Amino acid sequence: MSSYTITKYEYYKYSLDDYKEIKNAFSEIFADHDATSAIILITSLGILKSLEEGFGYVKDAESVLIGEENHRYIIRFFDREIEDLKDEIRQGFNTSWHDEYRDWLQTLSEIRQHLINKPPVINK
Repeated sequence: MSSYTITKYEYYKYSLDDYKEIKNAFSEIFADHDATSAIILITSLGILKSLEEGFGYVKDAESVLIGEENHRYIIRFFDREIEDLKDEIRQGFNTSWHDEYRDWLQTLSEIRQHLINKPPVINK
């Protein structure tokens, strides 16, 4: 006889404002598709698509629930992009973009912190 452990699965509520904030940041930072690596572009578009689909299921939805694994993946994506920007700033390869990188770093960091601070919604 098998036994199963049933655990509570956490979801995180993403508001329409969260979606717009993420979309605006991605649109600004990854706007130049030729200069953005394929994996970053595909991942950022996938994150947006996942949120868009959630909003598309419910007419006039003000928020969607994102599963904990996807929520954590989104945060890890922000972590990687923040670290990449910090590396670019430290290495100083393109000094003319320094201020722009700092702005992007601040934007991504603020969104990341907002996502980390989201309380989970438990599905029993």
